[in-house]
Amino acid sequence: MTERPLRFVHVTTFFPPDAFGGDAVQVHRLVMGLGARGHDVRVVHSPEAFEAGHGGRTEGLLREPGVDVVPVMIGRRGLMSSYLTGRPVGFSSDLQTLIRDADVVHFHNPSLIGGPGAVLLAGDEQLVAYTAHEHWLLCPTHVLFRYSREPCEKRTCVRCTLQHRRPPQLWRWTSLLPRALDRIDVLLTPSEFTARRHRDMYPNTPTEVLRHAPPEPAHVAAVDGGRRHPRDFILFAGRIEPIKGALWLVEALREDPGLDVVIAGDGTQVDALQKAADGLAHIHVIGKVPHGEVLRLARDARALVIPSVGYETSGGVGLEAMALGTPVLVRDLGALPELILRGGGLVFSDATELRTAIRRLVDEPALVARLSREAAVSADPAAGDVAYFTRYFELLAEAATRRGNRDLAVRLEDAARVAAEG
Repeated sequence: MTERPLRFVHVTTFFPPDAFGGDAVQVHRLVMGLGARGHDVRVVHSPEAFEAGHGGRTEGLLREPGVDVVPVMIGRRGLMSSYLTGRPVGFSSDLQTLIRDADVVHFHNPSLIGGPGAVLLAGDEQLVAYTAHEHWLLCPTHVLFRYSREPCEKRTCVRCTLQHRRPPQLWRWTSLLPRALDRIDVLLTPSEFTARRHRDMYPNTPTEVLRHAPPEPAHVAAVDGGRRHPRDFILFAGRIEPIKGALWLVEALREDPGLDVVIAGDGTQVDALQKAADGLAHIHVIGKVPHGEVLRLARDARALVIPSVGYETSGGVGLEAMALGTPVLVRDLGALPELILRGGGLVFSDATELRTAIRRLVDEPALVARLSREAAVSADPAAGDVAYFTRYFELLAEAATRRGNRDLAVRLEDAARVAAEG
């Protein structure tokens, strides 16, 4: 607990349970950790944005009683205005009221809850942080996955947006986004890869790496229950979308690799995935399962595989598996290799290398034991908790110093010291 609590408001389009995917889980991880440390925390999010999309709710996450979660009912007009104009048309006064008293206003994917215009609502005396959980500042479709088929290395945004069946966001060609970026005091990214991409496009925006934290120690401790799957297996857990590579995984492992393949998740490619897996006895498509069940599967798996064919910003599901002592197999693309900088997994670049890695998991028990130990150390929940929040407060303190708000910087430095003491 800190003796000088700070006031935080986190603005995000999605927040559990009105959320799908790992980004919202990471926001939840941050805000609940701040609340557990005695800070005054409010979360502002849009349930209507979740209801307008696809995917099952993220259930079962622990909740700190002191965290104020405020669902903002902005209506279809608000959602469309955020997307098309980049501004909180019709609810700017409500949003401004909700963030008015904060020391720190922290944005996470505001794409459907005011866009860059929401950032400009922050007062001059407030510190503004932004976490790039995805590539929204760089890419209208968030994912840097050009035409839904390849990592983006050439900007053809209008054509690509239309291919994704979305209308172009004309505000991206105005001064709105540059003005919002000028107001951001620190841009946080979960990987060096993501930091480089943002620094290349926005060299004047202070950008720092804050790697995602492992899951809460209490959440890991709560993982219980018996084995769900009767044979040894590797696990894929995530959205069944083109960028995530689940369909590629099935095609790569059509021949039995010596371990079963369990695929958990939901998305637009489920039907195609089930068709591809039809008749393959070693591949099991189990659909969407609750978050707690994903953790149990990850605990029991020989390894978790992340076969994404596009640029991930971090690979948060890998951290959850590693915290449980489960090694990860990651594609050599984007930020994914950074997950195992301290060990705990293997890297592959193509189907042949993936099959070789799986064969090693079958044939080399000593390797599996070593990778499991490395994973547990690298993503240790208790140590990771301390390191993450200490670094978070330190980066905000540095930003407050740059802004000239010495009083806030001192309070943030105090919070960093308390967090470091565990």
